[in-house]
Amino acid sequence: MNAYEMGLGVGILAGLAIYAVFTLAVRKKTGCAREYDERQIAAQGKAAKAAMFTHMAFAAACIAYYAGWEPTWLDVPTAMFFGLALSIGVYAVHCILHDAYFSISRSPRYTLWALAAVAVLQFLNVGRHVTAEGLLPDGRLDLIVGMSLACGALMLVVLATALIKLTMDRRGEREADGDGEEA
Repeated sequence: MNAYEMGLGVGILAGLAIYAVFTLAVRKKTGCAREYDERQIAAQGKAAKAAMFTHMAFAAACIAYYAGWEPTWLDVPTAMFFGLALSIGVYAVHCILHDAYFSISRSPRYTLWALAAVAVLQFLNVGRHVTAEGLLPDGRLDLIVGMSLACGALMLVVLATALIKLTMDRRGEREADGDGEEA
């Protein structure tokens, strides 16, 4: 195991530790785990089906693509990670649009800040790699750069969708309150 692999492993373990501490802090603060109603659970199930179908379709397209022609700029693991990020994005966007992403018992503020922080960190990592080695060193998209691009884009899409949905919901609530006062 070289130093890079050791650093990657330590980074993954550190990320899991931070996630565990964050999760425990949120559970202590709210007093319970996330709570979703039956409608939200049903919407999450539909979102999971859509995400799984998306991932299978993307994997089938990659197999067909790579069977006929081996592209020189993108390797299979990076392409499959793009598919994974795409399917997670389908799940998250579907849940957000059907009010099943955030639990009813807590504010989405922490989640939105976490999404923004992860997106910024991922794009900073891409920038660091691009300035050091270029976007396509050796004519191929590096797995680490590809993963950072996919994660950063995923976080931005989920964040943008959540912010748009929250804005639309607040506008709808204001309009409903305004209609009730006029009657």
